[in-house]
Amino acid sequence: MAEWEAEIKIRRNGRLVRMERALGDNPESALYAVHNDLERWAQSESSDPS
Repeated sequence: MAEWEAEIKIRRNGRLVRMERALGDNPESALYAVHNDLERWAQSESSDPS
């Protein structure tokens, strides 16, 4: 069975801020996993007081 990889890059003013990769058994599960990782990162960034 093939393994799928999803990769999402977040850039600000052309500079890489965050990159996440995740594997899955199908494209949907790989994308869902990388989305969840970025969602947790975004929530932690928005709660950071700095």
